[in-house]
Amino acid sequence: MTPSEFEKILHDAEIRLARLRALYEQYFQGIERLEPTVARKELERILETLRKNQPRNTGLRFRTQMLTAKYGTYITYWQRVARQIEEGTFRRDVVRAQQRRSRAEAQAKRPADEVWELQDDLEFDDDATDPGSGMPPFEPAEEVVPARGHAPTPARPAEAPSASPSSPGAVVASFAKPKAATFGRPGATNFSRPSLAPPP
Repeated sequence: MTPSEFEKILHDAEIRLARLRALYEQYFQGIERLEPTVARKELERILETLRKNQPRNTGLRFRTQMLTAKYGTYITYWQRVARQIEEGTFRRDVVRAQQRRSRAEAQAKRPADEVWELQDDLEFDDDATDPGSGMPPFEPAEEVVPARGHAPTPARPAEAPSASPSSPGAVVASFAKPKAATFGRPGATNFSRPSLAPPP
């Protein structure tokens, strides 16, 4: 094997080692589900070829020895972490288990009044309110309660219609109980609440 061919194979092995390291990091983080054994076996095969055909060039020999030593260090680290994952003592798994346990304990300690439940047995009066709004029927107040320091305002009496219903063009005022506001729906009327009296 010529030195140029050996250098190409050595460069390929260095790239494969960097890729294998990235795959193992993804496996330890939980991104990859399986250990990258296929890529590891291919790299071991290439390293065995490099060991058998070492050239006389000192630089290439040094790079080969450094690559072999680095791979041996990674192998020791990967085996240790894989053993911790199997035993359940790996730091990532321990932290996740503690977080799950703390969330479960927090949910168990929550008082019953903080638990919100949907009520399916609500009944709505179609004549009084719109079921979609979820608002109670609108009832105008008879007397406005003044704020602290303001004079009370008396309620206004209902006014009689200005014109008789029999006259042509008369407008008959209806003082019936209005329906609830529907808040922006097309064709609906929004009623405003009576305003407080201005301060004296």
